[in-house]
Amino acid sequence: MAQKNLKRSRASVKKKPRSSAAAPKRRDAEPNLSAIGRELRGIANRLKLGESCLIVINMALDGQNVEQDEEISTALRYILNRQVFEPIRDLENVAAKCDGEPPSDRNEAETGGEV
Repeated sequence: MAQKNLKRSRASVKKKPRSSAAAPKRRDAEPNLSAIGRELRGIANRLKLGESCLIVINMALDGQNVEQDEEISTALRYILNRQVFEPIRDLENVAAKCDGEPPSDRNEAETGGEV
């Protein structure tokens, strides 16, 4: 008898279908410019960590004085400048347009002598 009641109570519980009109999730909500600026600055900060690692690797290679290390060091400087430094600067500048915080403190002159 208890088994029948258990089955009956399970059968009577209906799951409500998920409707598309449900309250929007946080990610679905339309972001404002300030939130976009914070997100861009977060991305720039993560890139800065990678940039720091590449700088340390480059310094280690420069200190070893091995013939091939000079070529690797030159390649690393190029990557640091074109693929890391400049995108970080650009992200910070776009973030400044979104959130009103100061723009990047990296200026054009710092990228000129690399490579």
